[in-house]
Parts: sequence; structure tokens; C-alpha cells
Amino acid sequence: SHAELVLGPAGAARGAVAGDDRGLVDALARGLRSDDSRTRKASTTALTHALGPETAGQTPWLELVAMVHAFDDFAAHLNDAARAHVDALHPASSETFLDVSGTSTSSEDAPDGDAPGGDARGDAGKTTPNETLLPYEYVLSVWTRGLRHANPSVRAGTLRTFCDRDWIRTRDGLGRFVGELTESFVAEALVPSAMEFPGLRAEVAKVCELWTREAGDGGA
Repeated sequence: SHAELVLGPAGAARGAVAGDDRGLVDALARGLRSDDSRTRKASTTALTHALGPETAGQTPWLELVAMVHAFDDFAAHLNDAARAHVDALHPASSETFLDVSGTSTSSEDAPDGDAPGGDARGDAGKTTPNETLLPYEYVLSVWTRGLRHANPSVRAGTLRTFCDRDWIRTRDGLGRFVGELTESFVAEALVPSAMEFPGLRAEVAKVCELWTREAGDGGA
């Protein structure tokens, strides 16, 4: 296959697509968010081949590929089901509120580990298993596909899900999730989506405020 000619045997380029080769990661991420279905399919095939069947079938790669495939479908209920997997890519906030100071105000009165969702969501400084193995460029591609989906119900649901993420959570050794956002994603996907759905503008603005502060502090 073409993927094998470029990437070698299945699984041989696992480290490269997991972040060792930033050029390859960027190229695959561009392909995953392409408006051309053939390009998306080729990029998905290349990614899963590079990972190998064992790794591609594990969290969070399994959920990533599932969401890429789901956004190729127009039906909102199928996409709703796929968004249930997004926690594996980016944990949800224990409460859907962000303080623009960059601190959580969602569970002030709850003892450590007693916030909704248990240990994985009760502490913004904690990490989820394997999250650092998946470059966030791929997750941005998933967000982009959802926010640009042909079905307005899917676009609205994706934006709601995006706003419900824990943006102040720290990724082990990689800074906070909000620092993974890029200027191009904000300008070309996030802001247009917020303009389409006024009811979520305030929440998008909070994420953008955090992102701006993070960039100003040198965290992005």
C-alpha cells in the first residue's frame, strides 16, 4: 500500500505520528480536517497504519479515529454518540464554568477527589492516562470538522462540547490544554462558530480570554 511505502510496516512510525516528527503530525492533522473526503480517508489510513493495529485500537487513538469517521456522517444522532468519546481526547470540566483568571471556581466546597467525575476531573492539575501520547493537533482537527459540519445541529453540539472541556487542566509536561489552541483554529473555526450560535458566545469568550492570557504568559 501507499501508506506502507511511505511509513514502513504497520506500527513502525508509531513514535513519529505520536509527536516525534512534528512535520508529519502537522501534515496528518491537516489531512484529518480537510474538506475533501478522500484526503481525510487517506490521512486516517496513514495514521492508523503508522500506529499499528494494537495501538490504533487503544484509547485515545481509537476515540480519535471514531470521531473523524463520525463527522463524515450527516446524521446528528451518530455524531452525538461520537462526541461521547471526546473525554478520552480532552477531559470535560467538572462544571461548565471557567473563571477568566485561569482558576476553577466549579468545586470550591468539594474535598479533593469528590468533585463530579472523581479524581480525573476534580483537580485541574491532574492528567488522564495516555493523553500526552496524542498530539493536540489531531484534536484540533476533530474540533474543526465538527464546527464546520454540514449539519447545523452537529455544529451547535460540537461547540457546546468544546465549551464544556476543562481548559485549565495541565497536560503532563506540556502546559495547559488552553495553550494548545492556535491562532488559525480560533480565527477560522472557533470565532465563526461562536458568531453562528450567540447563546454560546460568552462561554467561547471565556476560553479565548484564557487562551490570550496563556499566550501572554508565554504558555502557548
